[in-house]
Amino acid sequence: MTRRGATPRRSWPSIRLPRLALPRVHFRVSFWQPVVVVFSLGVFAAGLAMGGRWLTPETVQWEIEGNLLFQDEQAILDHLHRVEDSYWGLSLTALEQELRAFPWLDRVVLERQWPDRVRVQVVEQTPLAFWNDDAFINSRGEVFGPSELSFELPRLAGPEGRAEDVMANYLRFSQMFSSMGYRIEALTLADRGAWELELDNGIKVRLGQRQILQRARRVARVLAVTNDSQQADNIAVLDARYQYGVAVAWKSGETA
Repeated sequence: MTRRGATPRRSWPSIRLPRLALPRVHFRVSFWQPVVVVFSLGVFAAGLAMGGRWLTPETVQWEIEGNLLFQDEQAILDHLHRVEDSYWGLSLTALEQELRAFPWLDRVVLERQWPDRVRVQVVEQTPLAFWNDDAFINSRGEVFGPSELSFELPRLAGPEGRAEDVMANYLRFSQMFSSMGYRIEALTLADRGAWELELDNGIKVRLGQRQILQRARRVARVLAVTNDSQQADNIAVLDARYQYGVAVAWKSGETA
């Protein structure tokens, strides 16, 4: 019986789903399958171990590049072979600083070459003059040595800590006098601050403590005059330690 005003219920037909028959799968485990699995795991573990050694080699191969005339290459290799760090654990910056302490090495650059090689690029020092008779000095005023080798080089001397100043003035004076055909054999800065140089023809030039560049130019003008008169070879000393002019001492003992 249906009530007035109510929505009649709908009856849905029932649907029967067919039963699915799943096939039965039978797994057979052969005798060799566990053996293959264990063998594969062993190969995988060995690969990881070998890969670890490949990525982090236990030994480092050192390769030195550069022309070494005075620095013993074997001494460099002996120092590097004492390094105990691994390939990736190496501090290249620290090693560069250590190698620069070698007396004849000017510049050192280390670079990793994968997988286990380190390239060591070296540049030797170039001695420009002797320094205080027991070391060498380069064009930047850096002292290195000791001077165990014999070279035909100028002799520079000065107090400790003044090597850079002496080299700078040597380069200035060399440029000034080379245009006149002279070469500087020696340049000395005394403890009191006085400068004196010696030319390749034996003339000693005294410049004093002040205005040394202006005084050197005065000496150059005197040499230009004596060169024209062919009297330069008779000069023993040129003393420019005066406010004006240059005093000339001749090899004969006379002064002017």
